[in-house]
Amino acid sequence: MTQGSTLNVRSLLGLESAAKQTVAEQVGLHDAVIARLSSELGLLAIGDAIAQGKPWAVELVDCPWDSYWNYGGVKAKLYAPLIAARVRRVMKRSTHALYVTKEFLQRRYPCSRSAVTLACSNVEIPPLDETVLRKRETYAARGDGNLVIGQIASLKGRFKGIQTVMEALSIVRNQVPSIEYHILGGGEVGPWRQEALRWGVEDLCYFDGVLPAGDAVCRWLDSADLYVHPSFKEGLPRALIEAMSRGCPAIASNVAGTPELLPEEGMIHPGDARALAAKLVDLARDPERRVCEGRRNFYTAGGYTNDKLSVERTQFLEMFRGAVDSTTGKGVQSSR
Repeated sequence: MTQGSTLNVRSLLGLESAAKQTVAEQVGLHDAVIARLSSELGLLAIGDAIAQGKPWAVELVDCPWDSYWNYGGVKAKLYAPLIAARVRRVMKRSTHALYVTKEFLQRRYPCSRSAVTLACSNVEIPPLDETVLRKRETYAARGDGNLVIGQIASLKGRFKGIQTVMEALSIVRNQVPSIEYHILGGGEVGPWRQEALRWGVEDLCYFDGVLPAGDAVCRWLDSADLYVHPSFKEGLPRALIEAMSRGCPAIASNVAGTPELLPEEGMIHPGDARALAAKLVDLARDPERRVCEGRRNFYTAGGYTNDKLSVERTQFLEMFRGAVDSTTGKGVQSSR
């Protein structure tokens, strides 16, 4: 959904005949299906795989309940229990399932005990560089009273909580000597400039556009004193882990798998601008705490490096491939 859009229930329920026909044809062309949920197309693909007798596996990357209940209007809240129940039924039937969280999604959408499951994030970062942490700690310990806040977020829609940060800034701007809020991401800037104007913080907000992945984004993260991620829906937030891998202290909303990354004192409820404001002031006034939290985040992010996760993911796919081969006698291609 984009900003100002409405929930198209007919489309979400997969009732468009063209979409159904395309998905059925694609399933028919392959030996097996790997569906990324939660999505209506993914559910359609699984339904067709079952109907055609094709093996299928699931990669669950977010919580459909949180996605629609925490973000959206009345139609979204009506849709939330429906899609959550459908995903729950599919997960119960799955023989192979990959979860991007360690515990959260597994509790809400469990598989049968006989299923082959893996907790493996779809986030992958390069191996950690200790010099990054040392430089950040040296800089942060100076505590000059300035606070540069960063967030990587699409400007399309309001589910990343940019409006929550702007409201929080309106509360803290007179309590912190110097504060800036930088957003990295694509989308239309105009509506967000109006939002900032509404809260009287247009002079504190900077829209930095889009940067190529890799070193450019890392340098941008290194320029931030604090990373914020007050989203309304998530699986396991990639941008947050990337910021943690650069030694950033962080504040995020306590949705989906985020509590697996941050302690309670580093989280707020979605949309709670006052709680965010209080944490911003505390961190702005306590550089030693920023150093400690950044160090903790850095080493937590070490569990999500690509050299570790790629091995686990490959092992899972090989197990699924073995199951497919035993059913079809042929190799497997994935279809999303």
